[in-house]
Amino acid sequence: MIPSPPICILYSQDADLVRRMKAFLSALAQVRHVSSPDRLDAVLQQNSPAILVLDLRAKEARDLLEQIQAALPDILVIALGTLRSEPLREVENSGVYAVEDLQIDRRRLQALVTRGFDHLRVLQENRDLRKHTITPYPQL
Repeated sequence: MIPSPPICILYSQDADLVRRMKAFLSALAQVRHVSSPDRLDAVLQQNSPAILVLDLRAKEARDLLEQIQAALPDILVIALGTLRSEPLREVENSGVYAVEDLQIDRRRLQALVTRGFDHLRVLQENRDLRKHTITPYPQL
C-alpha cells in the first residue's frame, strides 16, 4: 500500500539539487533526503514503496542502484545525470523507471513523479488481486 502522502527519497550530496528537488516535489510527496550511502538502504527499507530520485554523481550511486534493483522491487528509481555522460548512458539500459537530465524542469519532474506513484499503485493493486484471486477447481 502506498502511504499517504507518498514518499520520495532523494539521494544526493549536491545541496543545490536537494533544494530544487524539495521545492519541486513538496506539493506531491514527503521528500526525504539521504546523503550517506550507508543510510540509503535503511531509509528505503523503512519507506517502501517509494520513489527514489538518484543523483548519479553521488558517491557509490551506480553500485547502490544495482543493490536496490536486486533487493527492493517496490522502489521506483528516477536517475538524474549529466546529459550524454557515461553514467547516464549506462543507467538508461539498466531497467530504471526513468533517466533524466539534472536540469529537469519543475513540470516535467512533477509529471514524471505523479506517473511513478500511479505506477506503484497499479503494481500494488495487481499484487493484491493476485493474492485474493480464487483459483478454480480443476475439472475432473
